[in-house]
Amino acid sequence: MEVVKGIYPLNILNCKGVFIIERIVIVCMYMNTEYKNSLILVVVLLVLLFLAGYVYDKANNLSDVETATSTPEEVEVTLTGKAWNWIRTDDAGKAIIPKVDKFNLTFKEDSTFTLTTDCNNGGGKYVVQGSEIAFKDVFATKMYCEGSQEAEFVKFLNDTKGFAIMDNQLILTLKDDTSKVYLK
Repeated sequence: MEVVKGIYPLNILNCKGVFIIERIVIVCMYMNTEYKNSLILVVVLLVLLFLAGYVYDKANNLSDVETATSTPEEVEVTLTGKAWNWIRTDDAGKAIIPKVDKFNLTFKEDSTFTLTTDCNNGGGKYVVQGSEIAFKDVFATKMYCEGSQEAEFVKFLNDTKGFAIMDNQLILTLKDDTSKVYLK
């Protein structure tokens, strides 16, 4: 919902009034005499309206046109309460994309996490301090799967030092400060 403050006659003049009046004066210069007097009267009235609006704004501490929007309550996105799905890693300039959509990381309130990979399940503990995060005691079941990316994913978790949540994405920063893991 948009709320407009500073309502007065011909509010648009305060936005671009000087430009409009200037153009009208230029047109007056090239008109014949019978229309010129009428147009000059119109310009004078427009200038008076412009000044009246300006004085009204100044007297009421309003800007030319202020807009206020009502926004829905911001929803705080936290680590817990969601299964974060690995979508890619930028590892020192090299992009790594998971082959399958099965890598999930779920944080719990008790500072533990569970993980699901393309081959095994596991978990561990995590410690958050400000924007830093550390994964501890990471474990996974030991089933072997040909071509699995599980080892890379677990290595990224062990090498993580920081995190941020932006645009509903969890971004893990690795210890080399250039590599990032993206989960959504």
